[in-house]
Amino acid sequence: MCPNPILFSVSEGHPQAVLTLQSAWAQIFPGETVTLSCEVEGGSADWRFKQYRKGQEQAVCQKPSPSMGNSVGCTISTPQYNHSGVYWCESASGQERSNTINLTVSTPLVPAPLIRCLGGDVRPGREWTQYYE
Repeated sequence: MCPNPILFSVSEGHPQAVLTLQSAWAQIFPGETVTLSCEVEGGSADWRFKQYRKGQEQAVCQKPSPSMGNSVGCTISTPQYNHSGVYWCESASGQERSNTINLTVSTPLVPAPLIRCLGGDVRPGREWTQYYE
């Protein structure tokens, strides 16, 4: 006989969700394809994608890809600057959430053209002329 009984309760745990970013490149530029994938223990039915941008929470991927086993996907086929923000997936009730991913759509760096001065010509009473390649 135990002098001090031990009380405990058993409850079902919350599903664990993991959000991953699938992209061909580390940096995201306008026009590239980006896929967010949410993998949920026990199945991903009724999970949705959310974005937090400029102080507001927004639903994204109104029609996510069909659930395949434990994961559901959200593809942004032509990301623009307004797609930058913090993303996560959450259950329909909003009680369970995945990790967050910060997505930034960057401006591509365009190299400045190299201009080389090949020489110049100055003659009295005439304009300065330079030759560039």
